[in-house]
Amino acid sequence: MKKRSSFLKLASLLTALIIAFGSAFNVYALTLAELIGINNEKSEEDINVSYVSSKEILLGDTLSMYARQRGLDSKKCKYAFYAKYDVLTWIQLQAYSAKSDCEFIPKLAGNYQLCIKIQCDGKVYKKYFELVVSVPITNDSVISSSFIKRGESVRLSAKAAGGAGDFKYAYFIKKTDENEWTTLCGYGTAGMIMWTPPESGEYDICIKAKDKADKVEKKYFTLTVSSDGRKSPSEFTITVKAPISSPYLWNCTVSDESILEYEITDKKYVSDMLNPYVMLEYHFRTIAPGTADINFDYSSYNGEHYFLKYNIVSDKNLNYNAASGEGSYFDSLLPEPEQVKKQFTVSVRKAAQDYDWKCEISDSLTAEYVKTEGDNAGNEIYYFNALRKGAATITLSCVSKSDISTKYKLIYNIMVDDNFDVTTSTYDGYYFFDAEIPKIVVE
Repeated sequence: MKKRSSFLKLASLLTALIIAFGSAFNVYALTLAELIGINNEKSEEDINVSYVSSKEILLGDTLSMYARQRGLDSKKCKYAFYAKYDVLTWIQLQAYSAKSDCEFIPKLAGNYQLCIKIQCDGKVYKKYFELVVSVPITNDSVISSSFIKRGESVRLSAKAAGGAGDFKYAYFIKKTDENEWTTLCGYGTAGMIMWTPPESGEYDICIKAKDKADKVEKKYFTLTVSSDGRKSPSEFTITVKAPISSPYLWNCTVSDESILEYEITDKKYVSDMLNPYVMLEYHFRTIAPGTADINFDYSSYNGEHYFLKYNIVSDKNLNYNAASGEGSYFDSLLPEPEQVKKQFTVSVRKAAQDYDWKCEISDSLTAEYVKTEGDNAGNEIYYFNALRKGAATITLSCVSKSDISTKYKLIYNIMVDDNFDVTTSTYDGYYFFDAEIPKIVVE
């Protein structure tokens, strides 16, 4: 009887506790159930463990999205992918299917929301992501020439676009065979500086562009500084004729061969039925400053005698100036000295109404600008002549008429060889976004 009485008392006590503290008791009981594993239901985040390849990409890059689940039968799962730009509505990238991967290429820069959904056994499990798409920085910096002579200066022009804007620029140089960079100008708003290398040799140049988000894009250049102060010779020809019936040809002499040298470079016969004759081309080079006379003499077997004389002045740059020829000749007009040159062209799009293209040549001894002509395709063709062996930089700038700002710039570093053939060693600049930088064409 005592045992039964004790049990009844305990039962009565438990009943009273439940009545008096029911809610607290239930909370305790639920927590205890969780601890002992009675409730093993998982959250949506535990089940949908999808992920993306990055939280930040550049415009034009591809983002990869991966749908992954935990605790579900993958054979029963289907996956869908969505994206939303800024405040716009959701766009379905891929409808529900067994394919668990998806690629996304954003078309606009800005902030996106992404969603990966997993559908299984009539339930949908979602997971969201944030994505930032930035415009890539394009460093359009240029240098005025990749080849200069010792004592000359090079212009470093910085320009960048994209990124977060508000760019600052920094300029650095080093000898190519050294490791340490020297700062010419730290980060600032200067878009152009001039630099005169202290000695000859090869230099590496780096121009950095940093936007307001502190992202940096670098561009590298190589500059050759020549120690050779000698000028390349200017070259010209004088072409004379003689009757083919005569066994004699012109005799040529130069009063000072240390200033002028020459050779016969072309000989051809002209088939004139009444007066056939032979043409001789004499090719001259200025090799030192000074003055020299060129004398031509012609004497035939029947006593005819002709002579030509040219006074040539070669300056310190080996440019020549030819006084008009004097003497007697078969024709009334005496042959004139003609400078040796080869034509080449560059074709660019015509500038807008408020812009003008302008042309600069770093070394007018090596190449010269001749003229500009438009064509039916809406282009402007720039004509140049190669004048002598050497290096030069041609810069074409599209400049605003109102504020003198540069919209486009094309820089060509050219080399002219002994045969006056023109090659482009390097070219650079910034042109229309949908067009390649035009090439130099040699005639």
